[in-house]
Order: sequence, then C-alpha cells, then structure tokens
Amino acid sequence: MENDASNLHDELRRKFPEMRPVKSAPWLGSLNGFGIGLYGKRDFDSESQTYVKTRCICAIFIPLFAVGAYRVADAGHRTWFFFGKEPISFFAKLWNGIAACAAILLGLTVGWHAYTSSPVYQTRQELTRAGQLLNRGETIKAAGMSGKIKVYDQFGSKAIVADIASGTVASTTGGYPAGSAEAGIQMIMLAFQGKQGPRIQLGDGGPVPADVSTWNGVNIIDKTNVAQYQPQF
Repeated sequence: MENDASNLHDELRRKFPEMRPVKSAPWLGSLNGFGIGLYGKRDFDSESQTYVKTRCICAIFIPLFAVGAYRVADAGHRTWFFFGKEPISFFAKLWNGIAACAAILLGLTVGWHAYTSSPVYQTRQELTRAGQLLNRGETIKAAGMSGKIKVYDQFGSKAIVADIASGTVASTTGGYPAGSAEAGIQMIMLAFQGKQGPRIQLGDGGPVPADVSTWNGVNIIDKTNVAQYQPQF
C-alpha cells in the first residue's frame, strides 16, 4: 500500500510539475459561515481521479479571497485526500484583485464617513461656513440666529435696501444726504433774500408726508414700501 501511494505521488508530480508536495492537509473550518473552506473544481484528471480545489476565506459561506489551491481526491462527503499544492488560477487571482479593490474602497468609504461624522470635522465645517458668512457681511447667519433676531437700520443705503428686500434687515429710516444739503442751502439763500422758508423742513432732507398731523417724525422703510425708496448712497 505504501508503495502504491508513493508511486501515485510520483506519477502525479510527473504529470503535474507545478504541484508542490504538502506534509499535511491545510486547516479548514468555519463558524456560522465565517472561516476558510475549499471551493470549486478544476483541472480534473480522469486517470488519477484528482482535481484542484481553491482554499478561500469565506463570509456566510461566500468565498472572498483565494489563499491557495490543492490537488485533491474525494475521500467521502466533504472530505478529501490532499496530494500537493497547485498555483492559484488566473480567475482566482483576478477575483482577489477585484475583492482587494472592493475592500479598499469600502474601507475608504467607511473611514471617510467616520471622519465627516466626527465632531471635530463638523465643528471645523461650521466654523468655515461661519467665516464665509462673516466675509459676506451676514453676521446673523454666521451666528446661527437667522429668524431669531430682527435687525433695524438707520439712514438706509443701497446695501440695506437689498437686505430689506431679502428679509435680512427688517426696516430702516430714510437717509437723504443730498436732499439734506440742498434743503440747508435753500434755507440759507432764502434767509439772505429776506424771504420766508418752508415752515417744516426735515432734518434728513426727506419728503414731508401729506398728513403731518398724524406723522411720528420718522420715515420707516420696510418691505411694504422699499420699492418706492430711492437711496442716495
């Protein structure tokens, strides 16, 4: 029997020169589908009744990475005689490359998600957004207080008119520097001519309301009338 076994091994080595002898069977085992097992069947030799199976790392019984290949012969249900180690097939090498790329991609994705979900990253992003808002003059948004604080202005400029239209600023008072200067010059000229000037002259040079009896002395500019307001600066 020993001579027959030795002759079989010698015959297999001559027939399959790439096969390397093994002293013992490789470790195989799994727990709940996770472990190392033998998969596939290739290069069947009808004379010796041997073929090659690939040893793979598996998860839920699905092969993930090929870690070796062996020429075997059936010895019963899911048991084999091991004669030698064979090279891994081209397909197995290709599969390993695909699986490695997928594992790297998965690792990068998980790592990036963990990084972007970390408090440090989120705080840095919030600070960056706040800095951008501050650079654009959007202080309320930068402070995260949009809709919680109302902003009021005085002597509305062109920039403030745009902010009222967008809702960033609630209202402003009219500002008429050109009108104020013109009104002052007119009053001085009338005084030198001995003439009576207007009985009411707004300090800001703005228009006098039609009904001064109910006027509170301030021209309020908000969303309801901002379209009619013409800022002078």
